[in-house]
Amino acid sequence: MITLLPHGRVKFDFFSPLGVGRPPSIELPLKDVSCVQTRESSGNFSILKLRGIIGYHLVSKKEGEFLEPRLYDEHLGYSRSWART
Repeated sequence: MITLLPHGRVKFDFFSPLGVGRPPSIELPLKDVSCVQTRESSGNFSILKLRGIIGYHLVSKKEGEFLEPRLYDEHLGYSRSWART
């Protein structure tokens, strides 16, 4: 789950397909989130890179719901230069 917070921050609640334990959450500045694959791209997932966190994170477009798609596109849905290096 992705929640946009005041003051340019974003909160991520992660869910594992294994469903073991309580899902971890993390809060980051928006500038530390880069979208590798947009919401409008083909496929079942949008891919995010979080600065300082190893790996990529998948946002399900098939099973998930974008309650505010415009906000997602304007704040999270683009690639930042630090993620392309």
